[in-house]
Amino acid sequence: MHHRRLVRCLGLMLLLTTPACPAAEEPAMSPPIEDIKHKYEAHLLAMDGVVSVGIGRDDKGRPAIVVGVRDASVAEHTALPQALEGVPVVTRVLGTPRAQ
Repeated sequence: MHHRRLVRCLGLMLLLTTPACPAAEEPAMSPPIEDIKHKYEAHLLAMDGVVSVGIGRDDKGRPAIVVGVRDASVAEHTALPQALEGVPVVTRVLGTPRAQ
């Protein structure tokens, strides 16, 4: 008799301490930054004044998409995104590229 009661108690404890949906608690895997850069690169380069798209770090040291622009006015007047799929976008003034 005590054995059944013990098994029921243990079963109830296990049921109460096990998450109902453990997969829902885990964050979704985001695509690698290289894939995100590749996905948006052509669109960003088509914007007037954008001269490059690369991968670097933001001012907090986090991985970021780095958008190189011709001059500061491009960064101020172009609707560049703040982030792409959760990855920060950093703007850097590079000037006009010259062939060497």
